[in-house]
Amino acid sequence: MGRKIKKEELKGPERLQVIFLSFLTWAREHKRKIIIASIVIGFVAVSLTGWFLWQQNREGKAMKEYNQAVESLHLLRTHGKENEVTKKFEEIANNYRGTRAAELSLYRLGILHIRTNHLEEALKAFREFLTSGAPDDEIRALVVSSMGYCYEVKGDYKKALEEYEKVINSKGGKAFVSTGYANIARCYEHLKDYEKAKYYYQKALEQSVDQNMREILNWKLISLGVM
Repeated sequence: MGRKIKKEELKGPERLQVIFLSFLTWAREHKRKIIIASIVIGFVAVSLTGWFLWQQNREGKAMKEYNQAVESLHLLRTHGKENEVTKKFEEIANNYRGTRAAELSLYRLGILHIRTNHLEEALKAFREFLTSGAPDDEIRALVVSSMGYCYEVKGDYKKALEEYEKVINSKGGKAFVSTGYANIARCYEHLKDYEKAKYYYQKALEQSVDQNMREILNWKLISLGVM
């Protein structure tokens, strides 16, 4: 009587044939489960593709409306009526939540509210921007810095300091380090902590590459008795 051949002793085509036959046997036994799984996978794939195309189309429409609003803003600004486009940015922010255009509209809204001295409305728009999942980019740093400015104008210098410090410690705030230090220094000056004010004005000067800004910072340091 011949010795039974083990699967691991098979080589080349013979081994592949045994594996294939084993798979067919398993497939027959689990036919119903395989059909259901295939339907589910197909449905998920179609749904994801449809969602992606819908989202892509939505992003395109949102950005088109945003660009039109920005063009209107530039035209109205020459006549001192830029606030008239506020409603359009509000519509984009509300109708296209989750898009980049909606995030940028919130930033624009905040800036427009600052210009009309509606600081609470500005802070509301900026806070919504920060909860929108926007990336840690330069726009985000500008939003946080603008929040600091709102608190500074309101006279809440400690809260303003918190926001300005977030900017200089953020990835997107690298381009605004000198301005950030100057903002922090100004808050300490308001708080009458002149030693810290001088320290941060000096750091701002070290980071600044703009000649006009350097002259302003030098003057501030002289006025505080450093130079």
